[in-house]
Amino acid sequence: MATKVDPGTVTALAAPALLREVARLHVRAQRATLACDGASATACTILTELGRAPSLTLAQLARRLRLDKGWTSRAVDQLVDGGLVSKLAGDGDRRTIALSLTRSGRTEHRRIEGLLNDQVARIIGRVPAAQQAAVSRALSALHDAYLAELSDDAAAADRAACAVAS
Repeated sequence: MATKVDPGTVTALAAPALLREVARLHVRAQRATLACDGASATACTILTELGRAPSLTLAQLARRLRLDKGWTSRAVDQLVDGGLVSKLAGDGDRRTIALSLTRSGRTEHRRIEGLLNDQVARIIGRVPAAQQAAVSRALSALHDAYLAELSDDAAAADRAACAVAS
């Protein structure tokens, strides 16, 4: 079980560890919500990514998820069989596979988003009302920082970081 943290004791050095712990707890809570619904975490992750982009290639999806292309293809095939995802040959290159949500896939994506958003709303509701605006501002700042970290402009930095780590 996680240890409760006194916000007054969080220093700049402790903040990264706290953010990682919050992220870990968030993922656990989201997975528990999905498990209670009977939804597969893998399927939900793919539906979420495809729900946020009009179309992705299989290679783009695998890169976003940081998963093997073959494994991603098999997971997508299950969603195609379930009528949630459509696969089409890409424009100009028959080796490219374009993925998009079907009407049923978009409906399932909205349903899953609703479940997960409701779960997050319950968590934010546990934050004292006087602190909720500050939490929202901090989340917005973190969102922008993560977008910058993961942007195309940051791809070179990402590759450099991986090279340093190995």
